[in-house]
Amino acid sequence: MKEGKFEAVPPVKGTGLAELLTARGAAVGDLFNDGKLDVVVNQLDRSPALLRNVSPDKSHWVGLKLVGGPQESARRGGGDRISNGGRNSAAR
Repeated sequence: MKEGKFEAVPPVKGTGLAELLTARGAAVGDLFNDGKLDVVVNQLDRSPALLRNVSPDKSHWVGLKLVGGPQESARRGGGDRISNGGRNSAAR
C-alpha cells in the first residue's frame, strides 16, 4: 500500500488465488485447528473449492472446549470468560 491506496499484486502461480472462480458464496473458518482462517468457496456448477491458509503467520490463538448443552447454558445465564494477566474477556 502506498500513500493510503491499494496496489495491484499479481496472483502467485500454483495457488488457489491464481485461478478465476465463478462462485456465489463462501464460508470462512479455522478448518485445520491451526489458528488461521481458511475459506471454502461455493462454485457454480462445480465442487466447492478450499482455499487453505498456509501463511507463515505465528499469531497466538486459543481453543476452547465448552461442556454442557445449550439448555444448561441458557438456564444458568452462562457464558465464557477468559482472564490473562489482568486482561479479561467475556461472551454470553
